[in-house]
Formats: sequence, structure tokens, C-alpha cells
Amino acid sequence: MKKIKPEIKETPHFRTEVLYQFEDGSRPLNPIEPYIISGGCVTERCYFSHLANCSNYKFTILPRYFGNEASYADVFPKHVDDILSGNPDAKIYCVFDLDTVLGNLTREKDVKRKYAVANKKTFDEFKKKYENSENVVLCPSMPCFEYWFLLHFINDVTLYKTCGSVVKKLELYIRNYFPDAILPNKALFKMKKIRNLDKVKLGSILKTESYLDNDEWVRKLCAEGKLENAIRNAEKNINLAQEKGLLDSQSYTYVFFPFKNYETDITH
Repeated sequence: MKKIKPEIKETPHFRTEVLYQFEDGSRPLNPIEPYIISGGCVTERCYFSHLANCSNYKFTILPRYFGNEASYADVFPKHVDDILSGNPDAKIYCVFDLDTVLGNLTREKDVKRKYAVANKKTFDEFKKKYENSENVVLCPSMPCFEYWFLLHFINDVTLYKTCGSVVKKLELYIRNYFPDAILPNKALFKMKKIRNLDKVKLGSILKTESYLDNDEWVRKLCAEGKLENAIRNAEKNINLAQEKGLLDSQSYTYVFFPFKNYETDITH
């Protein structure tokens, strides 16, 4: 059937879709992308945004801007409620780091501990509300999202207690994905005042939008079956650990959920 001039429609939650109208007035049905909600820094949002160009996975990312929304207790409830109020059938994945949720609680003298206790209480209320929901899926990583990247390369169930320890291991595999991330001393290098350019540490790279803005690093993560490796490793490790009652004794990530369920989510 012949298509006529497309109608531009502003859809809820920041998406603009082009809906073609056929001669009989009907329109094709567009699959609804699953939602990814994350707080914290730019790492998760850049990664999931770039996937649209580097793979067959396309998600709607919230928040859309790279602001300082580090508190999951603030980010998740407002966005989940907003999405479901406009689309009760939406599928939403909440991606978060357990070290962020629990971190300050272990520091009795930390000035932020009082805030952390209140933050965790709010987060626990949100978790209880949606933990059995068919629409909202919680995807924690222990200790952090960067562990998901590590599983692209090795199947490692070491109990990493901090994000820094994960990033240190990950640096062996993806630091060369960012060849332009060097400290600003090129002039001295050209003048032969120094022998080598100092590289920016991976931990800083993964928190800096300017380094992550180019999608090449995600393209490399998806290449040669590495994404499929991560999905398989993450699910297998959790299943085996749960069977043995050892999940709390190792690192893990539920970030595989949006990928495993993708085909079902866009057709349900």
C-alpha cells in the first residue's frame, strides 16, 4: 500500500517518532522500546545510548541529560511513575550499582552517612513496591556497572568490594579503546622534554562525557561476540551462585536482563 506524507508525532517521555500514514488512513505499528533508567554518572547512559548505533538493541534512556542524579532513590520512583502513568504496558529496567546504594552506610563517621541511611530507606521502599512487578525490573550490579564490561572479556566471579578494584582489572582490557585520552602535555612531548605522554586513568575516562561521546568504544565492546559473552556469563554465574546459596560471596550483575528479554519486550 502506498505511503503518503509522514506525520511527525511527539510521543511521551522525550521520544519523537515519524509515523507513516497509508492511503486508507491506517498507520504501521512501531515497537515500543524498553526503557533504561539509571542514576549516577555518564557511563551507563552513554553506553546504552550508543548501543542503538552499534547493535540491534535500542532503548529509551532516562534521564536524557547527563546531570548529577546520583541518588537512585530520587531518580527511579519519579521516572517509573511518570512512564507507567502514560504507558502502563511499558517495560522498564532500573540499572544501578550496589556500592552506591550501600557505600556510605559502612562509614559510621562519614558525614554523609545520615543522608545515606535516609536514601537507602527510600530506595528499599521503591524496591519493595516493584520487586514483583512485570513492568519494572531491577538490575543491580555488585559492586558496579563496570563489572558488566569486565564480563565481556573474562568470566570472573571474584568478590570485588569497590568499583575501583573492578576498573583496575578492566583497564587491562579496554584502556586502549580510548587512545586520545591523554593528559595535556603534548607540547612538552613534542619538545622532547618528556619521553611519554601520561595516560588518563580509566576510572576518570568512564566518568567523563567527552571521552565517552564517541561510540567507537561501545562498538568494540559489541564486536567479536563479546556482548554475547557478557550476557551468557552474567546469567550463568547468577544461576550457579543461587543454586549454591553463594550469590553474596561474589560479584554479579543483572544487566543481562534487558538484552535477554529484548525480543519479547518489543513485541508484547
